[in-house]
Amino acid sequence: MSGKEKQASDWPLKDQIVRAISFAPDASSIATGDSKGNVVLRSLKSDGPLRSFTMSSAVIELSFSPNGELLLIVDSHAARLIDVVQGQTLRLTPVEFDRDALGDVLGARFSPNGQFVVIYGTGNRTLAWDVLRGSRNILQTNAQVNEICFTNDSSQVLTMAQDGTAQIWSLLDVSPTHKSIKHPTSLTAGAFSPDGRSLVLCGDDDTARVYQVDNGRPVTVRLHHNERIRHAHFISNTQVLTATAGAELYLTNLAPVENSIEQLETLSRARCGYYIDAAGIKVSLTRSELWRRCQALER
Repeated sequence: MSGKEKQASDWPLKDQIVRAISFAPDASSIATGDSKGNVVLRSLKSDGPLRSFTMSSAVIELSFSPNGELLLIVDSHAARLIDVVQGQTLRLTPVEFDRDALGDVLGARFSPNGQFVVIYGTGNRTLAWDVLRGSRNILQTNAQVNEICFTNDSSQVLTMAQDGTAQIWSLLDVSPTHKSIKHPTSLTAGAFSPDGRSLVLCGDDDTARVYQVDNGRPVTVRLHHNERIRHAHFISNTQVLTATAGAELYLTNLAPVENSIEQLETLSRARCGYYIDAAGIKVSLTRSELWRRCQALER
């Protein structure tokens, strides 16, 4: 990898086929990676010199560490950590991928405290990299991992697999911490609650469901959405925000115990613009009917 600086005129953004992008946490700079393996670091506050780096193949993932001091660059063959200030590769053994184990890399994430980097791909193994110690460990799953997320304290990571299996792992001893949770379909997104006691899982059947971490039991019914769910986030321990591929946002208040499962399922359907009649047929709601039913069900 090269740490040679290049001027802005050498890297016109319009000439790049950008494959990955990441903003520094303080919004002072932006990193872009292209299909030829070129990574460019640009200042968003001045026209100062810009650094560039080169990977061996198309850039798949870029991610700044939480403190903004490191930049993670991932291509299909390796991962590098760059000291953003010095512009040099850290003196750590670069992570070289076992393609038979990881397959094609799908993504990588820093843990909230910046100590760990977790890299996942189309294979049945996920790589946990302890950046501080330089050690690497493998998380063995039964299917391709589609997405991951961390607990707020960075002690655990959740792998969400194509077969619907969600597994929580300790990043300290690289072992499962709880019994796996099985969602009905392939998982697309998920998140832990701030207190780490609940998690939400989203499937490619356009539904989301909240589960208890300690026993894997569902807290809610399957929450229906109009299309594929791309992102999930707990605003608080009792509020979940989900976002679909079409940029629709859903805010779910976790229901009190006294609400029946039937009421919750009816409300979930009403929010998606339909209800099931006595004959079991799906009936669309007009906008006024949708508003009226939701208001009534939420009382």
